[in-house]
Amino acid sequence: MAKKKKVSKKDMYKVDWSVYQRNLRFCFKKGYRIYPVTKNNVMYQVAIELGVKKAILSTEWEKKHVHYAISDAYKMIYDKHNTEQK
Repeated sequence: MAKKKKVSKKDMYKVDWSVYQRNLRFCFKKGYRIYPVTKNNVMYQVAIELGVKKAILSTEWEKKHVHYAISDAYKMIYDKHNTEQK
């Protein structure tokens, strides 16, 4: 039986920047604003705005990893609303 490959923290937080730029461009064109919000300056959440609609994701992140949450939010929106390649 094969052993499971351990995933290091370094690999867990890898971002494919060419895909990230595609997702970012799509969200900018559609008018989305995605940014971190905090209440205690320790744990951060991600806010997503489209016009007057605002949603705050429930997952909390540390300050040093919040940019990964933002890139995940761009990817989530791109995957959900992109109809060009389907």
